[in-house]
Amino acid sequence: MMRPARLLLAALCFSTAAACAQPADQPADQPPPPAAEPATIELRSGLFIDRVTRGGRELVRLDPVAAAMARGGLGTVEAGSEIKFTDQSRAWTQVDADDKGEFPPSAGRGGYGRFIVESDQDRIMILEARAHALVYIAGEPRMGDPYAAGYVQLPVKLRAGSTELLFAIGGRAPLKATLRPPRAPVEIERADATLPDLVEDSDEPLPMGVIVRNATDSAVTPWVQWRIAGQEAWTDAGNPSGDPIVPPLSSRKIAVTPWIDAAMRAAGADRKVQVEVRTAAQAEGPWDSATYTLRVRNPLDTRKITFVSVIDGSVQYYAARPALESATAGASAPGLVLSLHGASVEAINQADSYSSKPDLAIIAPTNRRPFGFDWEDWGRKDGIEVMNLAVDRFKTDPTRQYLTGHSMGGHGTWQLGVHFPGRFAAIAPSAGWISFATYAAARGNETGSEPQSVEEMVRRGAASSDTLALLSNLQSTTVAILHGDADDNVPVSEARRMKDELTKAAHPDWRLWEEPGAGHWWDQGQWGWLPGAACTDYPPIFDLFARRRLAPADELTAVDFSTVSPAVSDTSGWVRVVRQTRPMALSRVQLVVDRQGRKFRGTTSNIDRLGLDLSVLRGQGAVTLEIDGLTSTLDGASGWVTLARHEDGWRIADVATLSKSGHTVGPFKEAFDRRFVLVYGTLGSPEENAWSFARARYDAEQWWYRGNGAAEIVADRDLGAIDHANRNLILYGNAATNAGVRDMLTHAPVQVKPGAVTIDGRDVGGNDLAVLMVYPDASGSRLIGVVGGTGLAGMRATDRAAYFVSGVGVPDVVVYGVEMFEQGAAGLKAAGFFGPDWSVASGVWAWSEPAASQSE
Repeated sequence: MMRPARLLLAALCFSTAAACAQPADQPADQPPPPAAEPATIELRSGLFIDRVTRGGRELVRLDPVAAAMARGGLGTVEAGSEIKFTDQSRAWTQVDADDKGEFPPSAGRGGYGRFIVESDQDRIMILEARAHALVYIAGEPRMGDPYAAGYVQLPVKLRAGSTELLFAIGGRAPLKATLRPPRAPVEIERADATLPDLVEDSDEPLPMGVIVRNATDSAVTPWVQWRIAGQEAWTDAGNPSGDPIVPPLSSRKIAVTPWIDAAMRAAGADRKVQVEVRTAAQAEGPWDSATYTLRVRNPLDTRKITFVSVIDGSVQYYAARPALESATAGASAPGLVLSLHGASVEAINQADSYSSKPDLAIIAPTNRRPFGFDWEDWGRKDGIEVMNLAVDRFKTDPTRQYLTGHSMGGHGTWQLGVHFPGRFAAIAPSAGWISFATYAAARGNETGSEPQSVEEMVRRGAASSDTLALLSNLQSTTVAILHGDADDNVPVSEARRMKDELTKAAHPDWRLWEEPGAGHWWDQGQWGWLPGAACTDYPPIFDLFARRRLAPADELTAVDFSTVSPAVSDTSGWVRVVRQTRPMALSRVQLVVDRQGRKFRGTTSNIDRLGLDLSVLRGQGAVTLEIDGLTSTLDGASGWVTLARHEDGWRIADVATLSKSGHTVGPFKEAFDRRFVLVYGTLGSPEENAWSFARARYDAEQWWYRGNGAAEIVADRDLGAIDHANRNLILYGNAATNAGVRDMLTHAPVQVKPGAVTIDGRDVGGNDLAVLMVYPDASGSRLIGVVGGTGLAGMRATDRAAYFVSGVGVPDVVVYGVEMFEQGAAGLKAAGFFGPDWSVASGVWAWSEPAASQSE
């Protein structure tokens, strides 16, 4: 048997509240000697308090328990203890589980459940729980299982004596929780693997993503082995910076790529792959192992295709139903239908809901999870990334690209359709809702007017969720709407609202099909006898697709394009919005081109830098611009050019080091892209350092659960040991606790330090302020996010910041106090967006109070 010629346990101690398992100078190639085997602990009785939280898809929330945890904990709690919530009081009540170990669904609804676990010594256990948004373990936040997926198993440390477990209840099933002993110091999770399908007569290697769980106090660098049908190999599980490190008491999804040759991919013979994790010191036997089944499919079957995402370097998959004629010699290039799944639906099931088409490839991205991001934020990115990959793999016709989806995927169809005009000849939402504002009664996102309050400024961070604000982008796209008129999930009023909006906008090519008597998911009526599911594989829609084509950019005479954020969408045809004047407000460009006369004419609004593709012009010579009533001439320019607006006309733009363009635009959530690294601080007090590591680990867990992601965690002092060039960074802490905040943001006009946040010389003071911020590094080539505070209470107040939830807006900078959890929006202190040159002066800002002092 081959064995790795290196140690598996890194002799690296992470800065946690817990001490490392061995002294730093002791070799870490052996697991610590096991303590007496503990028994599984089932949580059977606890104290619950309900209706003490209030909040939707917004950063602002009311939650007095979160306020108490930020300030250091709940203190003494017993049955009958009360918590004040708004103008009322709520009391803790003891509740017992039933004989299945489940607590009543009403227990802790809109609140919390608290348990005390006793242990005779320090020991590590695996927490298996469901139906909670998060859990505090001895005050440290850990990811919950709000969708009751069943695969959330967390290594946690029980202290000798008592350990508090505080569950935020918010799931879709009754709370159930147990603590079991680890199977091994490092485990492989049997569930939640991201697996490819194999294709007959192919030997293409495709990665699989498997979870490695570290149930020790030290970081581990796992070696993973795979075996299949007598083959075996050690594989150095890949990640962007080399060896994957799994921090203490955490998990990480890593890539394993077994090589399975064509002869082993015989028809009907699915393959089992055994994956093991072990150490070099062990001569025999793995620490843990798991067996996964890979399906073998013929070239025209639906199948899962895995890939490594540019967002975070994780293994993702998309499903494909290839075109029937795509494998036929001499066949023309197939068209492509991008089909978006609904909530709780797997992408492979979405692809399976269609019958095979003669000349169309059906491609179903994942939204990163079955619930994922509602096809917004990173779900939107996933959809476009998959489309680009599928176009390359299946060599599809660029003029025959179509977009459809059902339910949440219908909403995604509206979202991707309005954000990416020119990518789809037609869109067809089925049972789709328009936006959070129309469907979930959420507040609007203020895309129209300038924010007047800090709350409005924060909400503006979600402006890209406003589907209706971008409706003009669909003017050149065929729109086909399908909805059952008896839908009790997404009301048919959503489809009728869009019919009215398209009529009002004088859209030239749309129609609405209402299926009589049909509910949300249906496969009946005149099309129910066909092989596909009628509510997705609707024949009139595919007949319409067959009659629609995209015009190539060099044939477009006019472009009318709007965007609220170039970070989301910036290009349509031969026009690009490079930089906005007012960030996250509606920008629009309406231009026509005279190719023979080499002239562009039209208007823009809220655009500071404009891109034009001059290659669509004919002939040679100067280019005339008549834009916004200003006339100017370009000599000697060709290809894509970037223009800057001046008082006398549009001219070739100078190169600016710090510019809100390209990959460095913001707002805050955009920092979680480009294979980002989570960097925790080690310069603070033991309590601050413990918070910083726990906070980074919690974000990594949230990213895994919500986005099937794999986030790398590293200490500030060890950042130089990994390759992080051109990767975004997320820094936890402030300038006194995190070396990254101290050294990498000295040029930023916002400084986060103990006792105050300074914004362009203006102090927002206090020791309990939370800060979320994004700013480019000094080179302007990448984004740096900050999750921190002016003191320990402020840092802890970020624990409930729901920035991984779709529809939650976060601007470039937001500052709030712990009292936000008690007073709502009144606890917001400041928020804003930097201007086009990343300055405060050119941006838009809101403050809760007039300036009280100026920094020296």
